[in-house]
Amino acid sequence: MPRSRWLAMALVSLVACGPEEEPEPEPQQPAACTQESYDAAVRDAIEATPEEVTDSLWAITPSNTRLSWNADQSAVRMVAWTTFTGYAIGDNTLSREIWVTAVPQLKELCKTVPEDTARIARVNQFLGLPPATAADNNRQFVEMWVKPGDMFRPCPDSEITDSTCGLAFPTGVSSEHRTWISNNYASSYGFWQSTHYPWTGLGYTYDWCSQDDKHVGASEFVVRPGSIVSVVAIIDRNTYCAQ
Repeated sequence: MPRSRWLAMALVSLVACGPEEEPEPEPQQPAACTQESYDAAVRDAIEATPEEVTDSLWAITPSNTRLSWNADQSAVRMVAWTTFTGYAIGDNTLSREIWVTAVPQLKELCKTVPEDTARIARVNQFLGLPPATAADNNRQFVEMWVKPGDMFRPCPDSEITDSTCGLAFPTGVSSEHRTWISNNYASSYGFWQSTHYPWTGLGYTYDWCSQDDKHVGASEFVVRPGSIVSVVAIIDRNTYCAQ
């Protein structure tokens, strides 16, 4: 079934006496970014539709001038929003996969949120993470150089050099990637999971506090386990968002 879209409903009372007047439109209310909003996002994201495919994904190519590359353009600067404290400046071999976004997309978002506590909540919303709790106070931004060959898009078409990802697997996709997609879908939406995630499977995070109907958040990428990444900065949220 296609994703549902909830529209606000207004009830107008008609007065029997007196002259009939055109009711004044009510001002638009800000988005209510609550647990209920998050739960609705999960229900909405569970099945993608062609209308939700975007052509504005960040392509990881030297021609993308928004990206930051190392001196020999062998690695691109990426960032993780994480509670993991085991990173060290310099080379790190990943024991598991990590989800990242390209610098400076996330920084541009968090710079628009002036208040400290609101930043945590807004970054989580933008990245399609659950509503912020006290545990999220420990999150940091970890910037690192990542080789493009060590990353893939978490969508049917795993290539990272274009700006869109469709609903179908392209010809020649590996069985390994098909299995990864299936497993991640189950871990995001399986009824047996204690926490669910509004994973789009379209190459972008589900921004569940966006006024946009498509809820397009950040372009997301996965770095494979066993990859060697070079951490260049471990930064608290206030410092990072002020840069």
